[in-house]
Amino acid sequence: KVISSTSYLIDVRIDEKRNEAYITDSNVGALIIVDLSTGEGRRVLEDHPATKSEQKILKIEGQPFQRR
Repeated sequence: KVISSTSYLIDVRIDEKRNEAYITDSNVGALIIVDLSTGEGRRVLEDHPATKSEQKILKIEGQPFQRR
C-alpha cells in the first residue's frame, strides 16, 4: 500500500526529466515516488534513518521548547 491511514503527506517535488513526483510522508518517515505518466506510485525508505527527524531539543532563549 502506497498511502496508509496514518500517512501525513506534506511536501512534493517534481522531476520533469524523469517525469516523477516525490512526496514525503512525514508521519512514519517515507518517500512516495509517483510516475506522472502512469499515475503509479511506490513507497521507498519507509522507517529508514534517512527519513527520520533528528531527536534534538529546540531551545528558545536558552530554554528547551517541547510540545505538551
